[in-house]
Amino acid sequence: MREVENLTLNGQTFRIGFAETEAEVLLAQRLRYDVFFLEEGDERYADHAVKTFGDERDRRSRIVVALDDGGVCAATLRLSLRRDGPFIGDHGYPYSKVCARYGADQASIAVAERAVVWKERRGIGLFVRVFRFAESWLVRQGVRVCVGVVLERKPAVALLVERLGFALIEESEVVQGGPWRYYAKGLGEFAKG
Repeated sequence: MREVENLTLNGQTFRIGFAETEAEVLLAQRLRYDVFFLEEGDERYADHAVKTFGDERDRRSRIVVALDDGGVCAATLRLSLRRDGPFIGDHGYPYSKVCARYGADQASIAVAERAVVWKERRGIGLFVRVFRFAESWLVRQGVRVCVGVVLERKPAVALLVERLGFALIEESEVVQGGPWRYYAKGLGEFAKG
């Protein structure tokens, strides 16, 4: 892993950093499979032969992983920078509203997506620490705004996103798996937006 942060939560030790090797990316994709497919039944990016949940965007994105002291991937989050190309579902993002609210352009936006925490590690604040690690890195990259989408049927996730400082920007009509709620958060000096 790159840029590692070590922490202890609830007596458990974790290393948070960016997946650097194919094996680390695979750990993240397998955790996504366990949560998105096995728990939630989302088939969209599931590869049942290898039990992963991923797409071509994983190669162009930064994947944050939190590994426990046994090397198990306990949480993961994917960061995609808009300046590296369009996001999945790019046509649905309310860019004009986000850019107007935060005084940003599309090239200075990142998306936090594919966030999951292993069932046995939920409720201890691990995702908050993973996001704070990611947020710090985004600020150093000159990203002004982080966006994310939450399925309307996941109110607990929406509450967590709001506690992290994200504001609801727009709600979508029913589309692939939706309806969706689009959130944004200003970063660094744009945090007040």
